[in-house]
Amino acid sequence: MFLKVIACEIAIRELRHAASRSKNLIDLEFLTQGYHDIPASGRDEIQERIDAVPDGKYDAVVLGYALCSKIVVGLKPSRIRLIVPRAHDCITFFLGSN
Repeated sequence: MFLKVIACEIAIRELRHAASRSKNLIDLEFLTQGYHDIPASGRDEIQERIDAVPDGKYDAVVLGYALCSKIVVGLKPSRIRLIVPRAHDCITFFLGSN
């Protein structure tokens, strides 16, 4: 699979490491951290990045964002499958959760 990952820069090291070990081809794009403080602005920025994904290039868009002050609520896939992790915030990414 060829995946486009749009993620918060807080996880840059971990996602680069995971991408280097993945059997899939992964195109990483990182956005400035801090959007959890201004979720409406962050949501708009993430949606713009999703909408900018070229048709037919990727199999899916994967978000490197959790609920994070409801930043992912209302995001819509443009023409491609959108994968959103089931997590409350980035701490869940690093420590795990039930």
